[in-house]
Amino acid sequence: MLGGAGYFLIDQFNNAVIDGNKAELDEGVTRASLAMVGVGLPLALIKRNHARLGGRKRLLMVEEGSPFYYDNRPKGYVSPYIPR
Repeated sequence: MLGGAGYFLIDQFNNAVIDGNKAELDEGVTRASLAMVGVGLPLALIKRNHARLGGRKRLLMVEEGSPFYYDNRPKGYVSPYIPR
């Protein structure tokens, strides 16, 4: 998506500033940049809900008492005067 927008902006900069021409749309550049943005936008918006595990990645079973276990219960002294 960024490549398509960048391609369009670089072409406009090159055409207007470097070559000194009037800023005009080149049909080939416009089509290519719209195609890149059109393909990149859905890919950026679609969120994957899974991940492939491979190589050195492994699943870890976390049990209560493990340092990786999240427990939202208060730890240590709990004041009876602070409502929870």
